[in-house]
Amino acid sequence: MSKKSVDPRDDYGPPIKDQKDKEIILGSPSFISKVTSPITATPLTTIKPTLLTPLAFTSQITSPLSIQKNYPSKLAYYTPPSSSPKSTFITKDLSIPILPLETLYCPPNSSLLQNISRIFPPGFYFIPKDQTKTRKFYEFILVDSESITLTHQTDPSDKSKIKFSKFKVNKVLSPSDWNQPPSELKSFSRAFTPQYYSYFDYMDAWFNFLSVEPFNHTWFIWFNKDISLSFPNWFIQWFIIVGPILEIFPDYASKAFNNFTAKTTCPDYKSLLCFCAVFGITWISSWTFSTDPLWEGSSATQLVKKFSVKWWSKFNPDLLSPSRLDSWFKSHPGLCKEKAISPEDTSFLLDKSKLLASLSATSSHKEFLNRIKEAMTALSESDSASSTSENNNEDDCYGIIDL
Repeated sequence: MSKKSVDPRDDYGPPIKDQKDKEIILGSPSFISKVTSPITATPLTTIKPTLLTPLAFTSQITSPLSIQKNYPSKLAYYTPPSSSPKSTFITKDLSIPILPLETLYCPPNSSLLQNISRIFPPGFYFIPKDQTKTRKFYEFILVDSESITLTHQTDPSDKSKIKFSKFKVNKVLSPSDWNQPPSELKSFSRAFTPQYYSYFDYMDAWFNFLSVEPFNHTWFIWFNKDISLSFPNWFIQWFIIVGPILEIFPDYASKAFNNFTAKTTCPDYKSLLCFCAVFGITWISSWTFSTDPLWEGSSATQLVKKFSVKWWSKFNPDLLSPSRLDSWFKSHPGLCKEKAISPEDTSFLLDKSKLLASLSATSSHKEFLNRIKEAMTALSESDSASSTSENNNEDDCYGIIDL
């Protein structure tokens, strides 16, 4: 008897059996009747939202390895030579503002960690719009929509701690993919609280689900090889914040990127994103809290997030070989820049232009036919000379002349 396949969405709640519940959207008659119907459940005064910390929910995952078997997230892996230098993290210049720091909750001489504990609700490392929308809520949006394939690697000695995480970007939903106004709600496929999310929640999910833990948590990130390159603008912004930078690229990757940008029609502002998506570039991202001046010359400060990135040293260089790049461009001609016109093509277009001008200047049928005969004679002589030249070159290539 075959075992039932493990679906990673089952770790977030039981499947919803009633299809009607999945189709309720904000503003629909079924939604209005549901929220206006008499409440027969437990009084609201006794209801408390369950807030799981980013680490606590992972203890509910019985076997991350079993998830990986059914939903592979294989990296472009190879074993590098022992002499290969290890890549190091480089902190980006970008600072992502969180909020201005006030002395009311950030007294003088208090540490950054103390300030963080006073600012954020327990288990949060971002400012929540709704405290029921935890990091797990945002993570489930991406998992349930199959936008990512996710694996958390827990510490064998303490399953409640995540050593690192990795995810593959399978797709990025654009507003047109949402197929309804962005404020209208979709339902999770599993019973979850909150049960519904909007497109704005989907956008926030890409940023908020990364907030597992600052300072010591890392994310391995790469793209599905078949992903569409039609990314919405907000995701390009996400990539600029979270994605790699050219400074971490080894020489072979830098050369491949320059080759790619020279041939592709991808606009400059997202050329790096397209390159990483096309060739499955794997990078490692980490983030931390820091403080910046609120404005230049001010003693007031603001809490910010900073991202650091590094190259995955076990990435297979063969995936960026010139032959592989050329093969990709041949199979995607629509993304190639137009080839320069060869000298032969230029000569042909010039002769064609001259002939047409000559024919248009004729004033009689006889003169018209004579011009055509002259052109055909000249063309025949040109072909004969060209054929002789090619035969000589062919003999030379095969070494016949030397014999």
